[in-house]
Order: sequence, then structure tokens, then C-alpha cells
Amino acid sequence: MNPVRIHFDNQTFRLQRYGGISKYFVRLAKELKGLGQNPKILGGFYINNYLRDIDPSLRTGTHMVSFPKRSIRVLRDLGNVINSGYQLVNPPNIIHETYFSDKPFLKGNQARVVTEYDALHELFPELFPSSYLKTKEKQAAFDRSDLVISISHHTKSDMLNFFNIDEKKIKVTHLAADEPLPDSLIITPPMQRRPFFLYVGIRLKHKNFEGFVKAFSQSEKLMKNFDIVAFCPQGFSRKELDSFQALGFEKDQIRWEAGDDNKLAGFYKAAYAFVYPSLYEGFGIPPLEAMGYNCPVVCSNTSSLPEVVGESALTFNPNNLEEIQTQLEKIGESESVREEYILKGNERFQQFSWERTSIETLQLYRQLL
Repeated sequence: MNPVRIHFDNQTFRLQRYGGISKYFVRLAKELKGLGQNPKILGGFYINNYLRDIDPSLRTGTHMVSFPKRSIRVLRDLGNVINSGYQLVNPPNIIHETYFSDKPFLKGNQARVVTEYDALHELFPELFPSSYLKTKEKQAAFDRSDLVISISHHTKSDMLNFFNIDEKKIKVTHLAADEPLPDSLIITPPMQRRPFFLYVGIRLKHKNFEGFVKAFSQSEKLMKNFDIVAFCPQGFSRKELDSFQALGFEKDQIRWEAGDDNKLAGFYKAAYAFVYPSLYEGFGIPPLEAMGYNCPVVCSNTSSLPEVVGESALTFNPNNLEEIQTQLEKIGESESVREEYILKGNERFQQFSWERTSIETLQLYRQLL
């Protein structure tokens, strides 16, 4: 069977230096090559560091530290011209769009694929500047695509609720978490004063960090015996620090940390448990990451998260502070419960892999040819 030639456009690689979407496509390209296929990310001019660091045989284009503001459109258009020239000489079988635009970045009449990640723009439009909302561009991308990959069954359901799209066009392939780093690459955090619950990610409204902190503060046992570490891109605002104090937290009982994957791995390994209180996810990789590092998971039972964690996590309704508190106390009071969910989590982690994601994606590509 001949290798499938897949071209990925550069949309997401122009937008983010790091991020879940760009990591997904870089991992997909790596795995597809390992499966004997011929993937290529047509980078044009890009700022993404995952793409910069990938095997050069998997990409074209030029990495830039940043885009000069006056040159953004010029570089975008020039990159598209360069990519079009590459396609003329090296025509693909499949074009896979990496984000959403009203018109395709890579032109051609080959079979076309796009991936849908979540319905955040549709469910929480107030979280984004109007220029960031992509609902109109999503519909255009779905209309011109032969296949729309959804990263969870819940996201597929959201697509059918918010968009005019033929259900037969949508196929689900789950994501995965990276394999745990070897101990030699993990940065062990300094000794903590008390066991801690770990939170990872941004702290926008839908992530519900505030609900987690409020539920924690309602428990005398938790407040007496545990701390919270928030591993996030941004530190706490003055408003957040004041709210922690008002809820009765001691100084530094809630601590902020940030860093690379090596440092994050150390916190996963050191945490008493990982908490993921999100109101909505398109998939949800962090719970799987935690499981891979033998960190038990306590998380929401909403949106896609039941697909990810199955029966391998303590779950709660994220809108019910008493439920959150109960589950935190359940694991906080019992080492045997903690050990039970470490074992369950490790088994669950093994059920997801980037190789599996790529094999399933390749099968979908072949159905279009």
C-alpha cells in the first residue's frame, strides 16, 4: 500500500509558540512518519517552537521569534505563496487544516480534513475578544472539508448542536498524553511544607479554579492538612490573593508555579492528588498526564472528561461545591483510596497513545482516497 502524502497548513503554527493544538499536529506528523507515511507541515513563516524543534524532514518554512506587527499579513500571504509552490511540485493526497479560516490556506482539490477541538467560542463567547471568535470560520472550514475529525464524542455532539454539518462527515479520534519523562529529565520541586493538591492550566472562568478553591476552603480538614499548588502561565492577581485571604487561607497556602514540561513532571510526581475542576473541555489531556506520573485524579464529571478518565478518577459536579469538597476529603483522608486511584489511573493511561491516535487518523485518511 502506497504511503499517504499529507500536507498540514501553518495556521496554528502562526498563532502559538506552544499549545495543545500545535502539539497535537506535531505528534501526529511524527507518528505518521513512523507508520511509513509521508506527512509534511508546510510552515511558511511561523513562531511555533514545537515545529521549530521537529525533525526537519517533517516541515518546511522559516521559524521567527515574533512577527513584526506591520508585516504579519505580508508574511502570511508570502508564506501561502511559498507553500502553494511547494504543493505544485509535491502534490499531496490529503490536505489537513490545522485551524479555522474563511478561505483555505492551502488550495487544491485534494481530499480535505479539519479537526474540531471544542465549542468554547460558542459556549463562552464572553471569554474572547470578538476578533478571536471563530464560529463563522469554523462553519466555512466544515463546509469545504470531506472529513471533520472530532477529538471526543462530546465535542461531536456540540458540533451538531452549533453547526450545520452532516453527521456522517464527523469521525471521533481521541487524543493522548505524552509518555512520562525519564527521571533524569524531571526537575524535582523543593520540599513542600505539607502535602498539596495540584492544579494545572489557565484560570479562565470555564476552568473553575475559583470553585475548587472555595470548596477546599469549606473543609476544616483540608485547610489544616493540605496546600494547593497552581501550575499556571500567569501568577495570581491582587484580586485573587485578596480572595484567598478572605476565604481563610494562610499566606502561601496557595502557591503559584510555572515552567516547562520537566518542571511540571516533578510537580505531578510530588502532588498528593491532581484536581481538574473544569466546567467544560473538548478533551482534557492534563488528567491523563497526571495518571501517567502516578498522581491520582479528582476531576469534573462534565463534557468530555468522563470519556477521558472513565472510572479511574474520583469525579464531581463542578457546579456543586459540596461534591467537590466531599471528593477532596475522600482522597485526603485515606491513603488506601489514594493508592486505589493511582493504580486505576495508571491502567487508564495505557489505553491512550499518540500511536493509536495516528493509526485511527490514518485509517480515516485512507477512506477518503
